[in-house]
Amino acid sequence: MPRILIQESASYRLDEIYRYTRDRWGAEQADQYINGLFRAFDDILVHQAQSRPVPSEFGVDGYY
Repeated sequence: MPRILIQESASYRLDEIYRYTRDRWGAEQADQYINGLFRAFDDILVHQAQSRPVPSEFGVDGYY
């Protein structure tokens, strides 16, 4: 079964997004926002969201 792989740099950015959102709008909003991002990742994984293959020049096998 396919799985989502999040690069270390992307994980760091997600942490930054969470902290910024939490500091600006509170923990509940930050949780909702991050959970929504991961739901979108899951939708992409099972082809329930419009996505396109990552161009080969990036050297990554996946979709965006």
